[in-house]
Amino acid sequence: MDKITNDEFADYASAYQTGLYHLAYAILNNEADAQDAVSEALTKAFEHRNDLRDRTKFRPWIMKIVMSVAKTMLRKRKRSILTEDIDLLQSGSVTETKYSDLLDMVMTLEPKFRIVVILYYYESFSTVEISEIMKIPEGTVRSRLTRAREKLRHMIEL
Repeated sequence: MDKITNDEFADYASAYQTGLYHLAYAILNNEADAQDAVSEALTKAFEHRNDLRDRTKFRPWIMKIVMSVAKTMLRKRKRSILTEDIDLLQSGSVTETKYSDLLDMVMTLEPKFRIVVILYYYESFSTVEISEIMKIPEGTVRSRLTRAREKLRHMIEL
C-alpha cells in the first residue's frame, strides 16, 4: 500500500486525539503526563508512519504506540497507579451514580483493569482488538472486564 501522507497523518491524529489522551490518562492518572505521552507518541508515530501498511489499522496502531509510551513513562516514574472499566453505564445501577463519579471510580482500579475498561467502553474496541493492542489473550481481556465490573458494582453499593 502507498505511504500515508503528512496531511492524512494529521487528519487521523486529530480525529483520534481525545481517545489517545483518555488511554494515556488511564495509564498515567495525570493530565500533564498524559498530554506529554500523547505528544511523544504522535511524534514517534509520525517518524514511523511509513511502517503502517494498512491505513484502516491506524487507530489500533497509534493506540499501541500511546500505550507503550505511557507505560514507559510510568516505569520511569517508578510508581504504581490505579486504572480500569465502565460497563456499569449500561446497567440500571448507575442511574443514581453520576457519570463523573463513575469515571473517578474507574480511575481507582488497578491499571490492568482500568486500561481494558477505557479501551472497551470509552474507545469501543472489541475484546479481540484489545487483546492485540495489549498483547494478552482475549480470554484475559474478558476476565479483566468482568472483574472490573464486579469491583465497580461493589464501589457503587458502598
